[in-house]
Amino acid sequence: MCPSFIKSISKKTGTTIKLAEAVINVAFEELAGLLEREDKLTIPGFTTFCVIETKDRKARNPGTEKEMTIPARRVVRFRPSSALKQRVE
Repeated sequence: MCPSFIKSISKKTGTTIKLAEAVINVAFEELAGLLEREDKLTIPGFTTFCVIETKDRKARNPGTEKEMTIPARRVVRFRPSSALKQRVE
């Protein structure tokens, strides 16, 4: 995890670095768990995470030119909110 992010959270909340890191880790674990169970997670003013199902698709290995099939899977998409986009610009 990014040490400067943890230090910043620790400083702003008045907690120890270890406690801040533990809270951040628990929060990320909960976010991942929610995405396993649900297809959409919105954090207002920040982002929306969407879980989508991809289909099987054909691909070609550029080294061997051999065609192969990439199996279907679930992937997470990140869509920043308009407020976040404006802050970054």
